[in-house]
Amino acid sequence: MQPPSHVRTRRTAGKESAVRELDAESTSVTEAVPWPVSAHPEDIPFSPGTRLRLGVTQVRLVHALSLDRLLVKDLETGETRIVARATVRPVDKSPAGPDPQPIEGTNVSDEQLARLTAREAVLKPYVGGGELTRKEARRLGSTLGVSARTVRRWLHRYRRAGDITGLMPRRRGVQSGQRTLDPALDAIIRFAVEAKLKSSGNCSVRAVYEAIRGDCAAIGKAVPARATVLGRIKALKADPQSLPPEVAQEVRSRRRLVRGSAAAPHALSRVEIDHTLVDTHIVDARDRGPLGRPWLTIAMDVCTRAILGFVLTFEAPSRLSVALCLRHAIYPKEGWLKAIGARGPWPVFGRPQYIYTDNGAEFRSASFQMGCKRQHIENGYRPARTPRFGGSIERLIGTFMRRMRLIPGNTFNEILGKRSPYPAQQAILTLEDLELWFTNEITAYHHERHSTLGGAPLAAWEAAWRTPHGVVVPPHPADPQTLFADLLPHALRVVKPVGIDWHCLRYRSDALAPYVDPDIKRVVRIDPRDISSIWLDLPQGGHLQVPWVNAAWPRLSLWEWNEIRARDGRRAKGADPEFVRRCLADNDALIAARADRGELRARRRRARLERWRSDETRQNAAPSAPATQPRTRLSNRKRGERGGKVPGQVPRLPPLPRTQLEVTRTSVESPVPFEVLE
Repeated sequence: MQPPSHVRTRRTAGKESAVRELDAESTSVTEAVPWPVSAHPEDIPFSPGTRLRLGVTQVRLVHALSLDRLLVKDLETGETRIVARATVRPVDKSPAGPDPQPIEGTNVSDEQLARLTAREAVLKPYVGGGELTRKEARRLGSTLGVSARTVRRWLHRYRRAGDITGLMPRRRGVQSGQRTLDPALDAIIRFAVEAKLKSSGNCSVRAVYEAIRGDCAAIGKAVPARATVLGRIKALKADPQSLPPEVAQEVRSRRRLVRGSAAAPHALSRVEIDHTLVDTHIVDARDRGPLGRPWLTIAMDVCTRAILGFVLTFEAPSRLSVALCLRHAIYPKEGWLKAIGARGPWPVFGRPQYIYTDNGAEFRSASFQMGCKRQHIENGYRPARTPRFGGSIERLIGTFMRRMRLIPGNTFNEILGKRSPYPAQQAILTLEDLELWFTNEITAYHHERHSTLGGAPLAAWEAAWRTPHGVVVPPHPADPQTLFADLLPHALRVVKPVGIDWHCLRYRSDALAPYVDPDIKRVVRIDPRDISSIWLDLPQGGHLQVPWVNAAWPRLSLWEWNEIRARDGRRAKGADPEFVRRCLADNDALIAARADRGELRARRRRARLERWRSDETRQNAAPSAPATQPRTRLSNRKRGERGGKVPGQVPRLPPLPRTQLEVTRTSVESPVPFEVLE
């Protein structure tokens, strides 16, 4: 049965109109399929060849793969891709110009360059003018020895390129980077690959090959070869726009041009601080059992590339570790070097003018920012997720982490090119040994030639403080405790007539009388390692140390007090000293029992307790000594991270050999004999 004549006429007219506007790649399909045409003038005609608007660009519909996916071609770039039907809008039809063809320059000889220069001289007067007349084209063709059509083609290419590269000869055949695959098939492959990459970050030929079969059949095309699909996958894996955001950021950073380095006009004008998880495992001094990897916080002067200070801790980066690192960096270290048994000078210290860090919570905290203001130190931050802006400190950390690969227990094997197998079983250094080794490596680093400076960092540091009138000592505060207290964690508390309440504890002193005011909240700081006293920020500067009212209690850390409160919160606030001592003894016994069973968390806490006690002794002898985290406790109930099991008890080994490092002079020409730990 024949359809009505008016319907047949509309279909025929629509078909003829669409065929006239189609590209070459869609003509054959259009002639074979009688596409239906909308009968209402306000409907969007989804017929091949229809112009549509995709955002701010215009596209031409090539095929409708399904009811919600369209294969379109960008009229500006010539790119063919798959888009969702809901993202396109209708536009008025307008004639489209030819797709731009890429112009590829080739290496030319002196003779060819002379000919190109002669062509440029003849065509240049006509670049800014209107359309070249036929008479002028013939005249120029006779001058150049080519046809008028060639003259017009050269002039068109020269206008597009803007220089002599538009006149360079083209190679015959397929050009470099040119794709011969059907644009519709290329868009189908791209859509399937991008879907796989953005969903999982990975893609395989088999997965893409199975996904494109249906779309290729929908447009009447054969499925491309597997080698073609593999080539598209490799190309799209290198395109950041086709990758997940976190992967795309890494790909962009590898290809981004580094425009320069941070400017530091003089010493201490710019100091960078960063953290890293050390690339080596350590052991317990008791039985050489594994304790995992410690954290390193390090500060470096950008101008001289000298290392100001560092601290090794068992805990992740925190406000306390930053305060310990800055105290170690700002004050002289002679007493601390003698306390740990290190050899060689480390005359690098001083108050920085500007501290540059990443966006970690410990650096963004109000405690750190307020402490910097009280010490008249400016601080700045990198842009988010851009480690290249801290390239100086990042490269320094990488240098020392590579040196740690010589230590047994390192986490990377250069021969295998991957992580070391079972590094914890090979570890032999304790935290004290690692601290001494790292200190000696810093001293050696200060005497080695730095590629950026052209000399040794220590020589640059000494030259920075040398003036015609003598040597200037780097500025640093008089009291280490004042600086340290300014950077400790803080809170706002009211000074009541009965004292200051914090963490369900009361602190009182007769010196608080001038500051009692229930309407004003004042800044109070606390050292989490010892909560037997707090520091009140005074308006005129400095701090007032306020002890707790429980004078008979033993000294506690904040972690220990939280465990006591978790055990019996009702009795904790008004507990007697014997109850507190009994809780501490119970927790000590619990830690020892779990550590003997091989739980890594308990072993680390026991080692932290011993480290804290040894740091108290060293700090009494050397006020600028960097201390690590204090003793902490385990309650009977399980919470937090799970402690990993370690092998059985290891027999106690003899003392480890210390790294020998002797430096007789601070001149860069003096040799630095040192022995790497084997």
